Amino acid sequence: MVRPLTEKTLELNVMAELAYLSRLAGYRPYFIGFSQLDEMSHGGDAYYSAGATIGFFQFKRGYPRSLFFTFYVNNNAPHFNQHETLNKTDSVCGACRYVFPLIGTNEDVYRFRGNLLPWTVFLPPWRLDPLSPSNMPHRIRIYFDGTWTRYSDEKMGEWDNIFGATPKETNSIYEAFGNQSAEERREWAQKVFTSLELPRVKDVLKRMAGRKAKDIKEIFKQRSSFCMVFNED
Repeated sequence: MVRPLTEKTLELNVMAELAYLSRLAGYRPYFIGFSQLDEMSHGGDAYYSAGATIGFFQFKRGYPRSLFFTFYVNNNAPHFNQHETLNKTDSVCGACRYVFPLIGTNEDVYRFRGNLLPWTVFLPPWRLDPLSPSNMPHRIRIYFDGTWTRYSDEKMGEWDNIFGATPKETNSIYEAFGNQSAEERREWAQKVFTSLELPRVKDVLKRMAGRKAKDIKEIFKQRSSFCMVFNED
């Protein structure tokens, strides 16, 4: 029996590759998996930190077509407020990303293991704005040629992966090494890592300085082990 691909499978495997890349760059990655109650509060379903940078990730499972993948955003029925919630959190910390892996089956996860990051799109939520109507789900088509379209109103944009290229133009992490020394691999990994453009903890705290404490607590109030989130690595 072939089991359908789940967002959790994509999340675990993509995070595993981020962990490998982070350690290669000389960092100690840390992850938090949020509960559904936490996700309702701030819109993310996973937290990632490495090298004193942080990220709140909302993973989405895509549905493959011949030239693109279809993803559904703001589809957390019956509320349909996930995008608004994620945007609200991003306005505070600047660290939120939608994660769109262009992987459609469990077989592809297995086949591309170790090479999922080149096929993964990281987009800050504001790139999809304005999402109208804001209280309904929307379909996003992400094409292999480095473009995307919001199907509801044909809003368009461009993307590239963290390697700075479209998937088919990107070597796997292992192929990129060649005969590089350990130091050269570290420098390469650090360069790729910085292309995620995640904010540093000190910059997030500075950004929060002008906001009311109760508003921040309301967003980040949760039941997961959140006490370490804003610690420097």
